[in-house]
Amino acid sequence: MSLKKVIELARADLGYTESPPDSNRTKYGAWYGMNGVPWCVMALAYWFDRAGEAAAFFGGAKTACCGGTVSRGLRCPWSRCRRGIS
Repeated sequence: MSLKKVIELARADLGYTESPPDSNRTKYGAWYGMNGVPWCVMALAYWFDRAGEAAAFFGGAKTACCGGTVSRGLRCPWSRCRRGIS
């Protein structure tokens, strides 16, 4: 598995914002098929997928937001995030 590519993709997106502001509309949501919802973990799934490592992120399962990660023992660093789908 190459986490280097995942990190490169994430770094390339530094500064990326939702548009319009406060809409939750992002390229991650468009890719996921649920644009306009909380997307913090969708971005992670997107980078793993684009790096060809989708199976390394929750076994390839999709999760949109922190609820899916918290239920698996991980913590979300974004305090304002609301549960998406898992």
